[in-house]
Amino acid sequence: MKYGLTVLFIISSQISCSESEETGSENPVLAVKSDLPKKKITEKSIHNNKEKLPTQIIPKNPGRKDTGNIKELPPLKTGEKLHLDVGYGPAPYKVVEVMVEEAKIKKSDLLYDLGCGDGRIVNIISKKTGCTGVGIDLDPKRVEQSKKNAIRMGLTNTVKIYRQNIFNIDLSSATVAAMYLNQKTNLKIRSKILREMRPGTRIISLNHTMGEWRSDIRRKVGRHRVLIWFIPANVYNEWEYILDWNKELKRIKLNIYQDFQEFTGNALINGKKYKLYNRSLQGKKIAFSVSIPVEGKKSKLLFSGTVEGSKVVGIFKTNDKTHSFIGTAMGKFRKFYKNLKQKKS
Repeated sequence: MKYGLTVLFIISSQISCSESEETGSENPVLAVKSDLPKKKITEKSIHNNKEKLPTQIIPKNPGRKDTGNIKELPPLKTGEKLHLDVGYGPAPYKVVEVMVEEAKIKKSDLLYDLGCGDGRIVNIISKKTGCTGVGIDLDPKRVEQSKKNAIRMGLTNTVKIYRQNIFNIDLSSATVAAMYLNQKTNLKIRSKILREMRPGTRIISLNHTMGEWRSDIRRKVGRHRVLIWFIPANVYNEWEYILDWNKELKRIKLNIYQDFQEFTGNALINGKKYKLYNRSLQGKKIAFSVSIPVEGKKSKLLFSGTVEGSKVVGIFKTNDKTHSFIGTAMGKFRKFYKNLKQKKS
């Protein structure tokens, strides 16, 4: 079987969580040192702020990171009908707080809120962490509402809201993405996310899965689920690892087969294949172990490294000693995910 990871929130306007995620062992919850303010932000506290709104409500963001080249759609023409794939459903405030904690969102992050609705996810997260936020929605009413809420919360320098189709924007600048969409739209945008977003980017979805792409983190909050994925590095290739080891073994050739963040493979040594065990891939971080013969004895090597394109650099351990290695991809990278075929309507 072939095997083939920034953060993204998917804001689903439907709160139904009837779609089941494929079974699997629960991943441990990320340990987070929270730097969130003690005072909680609530819907009441937002709307009790009576400050007068300026005429120009598109926030400016001087001196902050590039938020991507996003152009806002023109206003709807008289009589023009608007088709929305996802209806409006606000995310509960408690759930948004869990998103911040589990995804470890920091001030240095650039958050894209895909289908931002009233803007509560992007606004609350930016307020709590200081990160730059971009909200995208197709509904003019929700875009206006999001912009007003950003101004009421004093976020004109950190949050930008655009009326645009989430399928027509470049996602490559984001380090985190949030979504509260629906199951059908999640699956539809999955290939775009994997194609455009950089390894290590975090994707956050409320309630809805990504089909056979298993989530890395899952946490239940009341009747809701927070699901988080890390965009995996592409390791679907043949590799040569050069070992900094004073042994007869200086090089190892690897064949790796990848499916999303899952991978399998083997090490080729003197014409014999040795299976890779304890495999893990989270963003750019890869780890595995292999038992191989060295000087007539079997030695277990534990590898862990960071993937940067066609290179991987890290360490391996054996007999309580640590050594370094450098790996190089030897062939053409293969695609580690499948494009879903969209049914004709």
